[in-house]
Amino acid sequence: MKLFADDAVVVVTGGGRGLGAAVAEGFAAEGVEVLVTFNNDSRSAKQTVDRVCDAGGRASAHHLDISDESSVRTFFRYVRHDHGRLDALVNNAGVTKDGLVMAMSSASFREVISVNLVGTFLCCREALRIMANQRRGVIVNISSGITVRGGWGQANYVASKGGIVAFSQALALEAGQYGVRVNTVSPGFIATDMSKMLPLELIGREIPIGRLATADEVASAIVFVASDRASYVTGTDLLVDGAGSVAGLPPDAIRGKARRVPRGKRSTITEDA
Repeated sequence: MKLFADDAVVVVTGGGRGLGAAVAEGFAAEGVEVLVTFNNDSRSAKQTVDRVCDAGGRASAHHLDISDESSVRTFFRYVRHDHGRLDALVNNAGVTKDGLVMAMSSASFREVISVNLVGTFLCCREALRIMANQRRGVIVNISSGITVRGGWGQANYVASKGGIVAFSQALALEAGQYGVRVNTVSPGFIATDMSKMLPLELIGREIPIGRLATADEVASAIVFVASDRASYVTGTDLLVDGAGSVAGLPPDAIRGKARRVPRGKRSTITEDA
């Protein structure tokens, strides 16, 4: 059984690097045409597209600021007019701006909510308008395993990702009547360039499976959830964290990141938003 139709089109936001790039390449390997979006990092997006095309796949890079309503509308208008269909949307783009709550500015809190949660809403709304007319489609929103256990120095990020799970469950109720499925995938710690600031050896020891996930492992779960093989899966949050959320993490491992951002002034882009 094929995972996707031969002419399927998928949008992956923040697909230039890290998990987003692995997701884009995972879809392309299944014969899907992938539209990779970027906001600031056009070079990484082009590199992802080049890898896909070099491997015989189909992909293209497109600018999209998910926090800007006009940018989102313009992009999905392009998808509708130039491609005529949208089979799946993976909302992967996001940011972090870590710091302890007592030292966090309201601007830092709002920025993360605006990009991660409001950006997800904007993309879902425009994608659903296309998919509802088709009477088919899948939306996969990327949350985080951190919503299960909380995150030291990441109150804004946890709020945004927890909101994505709740939003997606509500959207699944609305979208089902149009034949559209909506799920979230919540990864744990992933071994990427962006995770090098974490005490990886300590965290890896505390995860029951004994190591961090690779981006490809998480991407495989996302591709599956978006595929026809998961045709009865909707309104669900899939944890892909090696049982880390069940075991919990030692305080020193969790605090290791927060100690580097004691005043909430560091902004780290986790995926190009």
